[in-house]
Amino acid sequence: MNGSFWQPAPMWRHTLVSLALIWVFGLLAVAGETDPAPEEQVPRQKPHSVVPLEQKDGHSCGRLAMSALYRSYGLDPQKARLRERLGTDIPLLPFDEETKGTIQPDFLRVLKQDGFAPEVVRLNQTYHEDRIKAHLNEHHALALIKRKENGNLHWVVLAGYQARNFVIADSLKPQPYLEPVHPFLRENVMSVILVSPQKPQPHTGFWQEHLKGVWDMGAMWFVKYLTEPVTLILVCVAAFVAGRRFRRRYRTP
Repeated sequence: MNGSFWQPAPMWRHTLVSLALIWVFGLLAVAGETDPAPEEQVPRQKPHSVVPLEQKDGHSCGRLAMSALYRSYGLDPQKARLRERLGTDIPLLPFDEETKGTIQPDFLRVLKQDGFAPEVVRLNQTYHEDRIKAHLNEHHALALIKRKENGNLHWVVLAGYQARNFVIADSLKPQPYLEPVHPFLRENVMSVILVSPQKPQPHTGFWQEHLKGVWDMGAMWFVKYLTEPVTLILVCVAAFVAGRRFRRRYRTP
């Protein structure tokens, strides 16, 4: 660790590295059970309509969205043990019960294991709207949105596309509802995972999917931090302090 990188250098370098380590390694350590489902199921090629499942707590929206999607493809969510494998009840931040829920890395890993080809849409690309609409003509997608009512993050199913509107299956609503595509994508959608069936791969490696999920989370939260200056300042201060500690510990005498 006494190479040229850790010799006296601009503090910004140590700050950025520390921030990256805090973020990446923290996320890699948070995941649900990595074992595949005990019973293999094969999704049907053409999904049925999505029926929302009622949410009765504050953190199960992701699992319920995934369960509704699974049912539309003819899979039994209970046999798939989604709650345990998605890590629904594991806090993102240790000892903070309010950070329970499901995150992108776990979605992507479980989808691949259970016979789906997940695709993370880059919402900053010019063609992303057309890509989503074309996909919804045949299949469904998971979306992380900011709720209009309170701004809270919430997972839903994009269950179709009708007359310039998304069909939304939401665990907080008894029936699917419509949202206009342009304003909804611009103001409310934070992340989209397109889902289509493929051959189940329960025993293949999942780190590629996990890292894609980490990247999507990082991009999403980066945008969020830019809109919340106080949070951005606190994160940078924490990384700066960690960088100073790294420098003191590993600098060349």
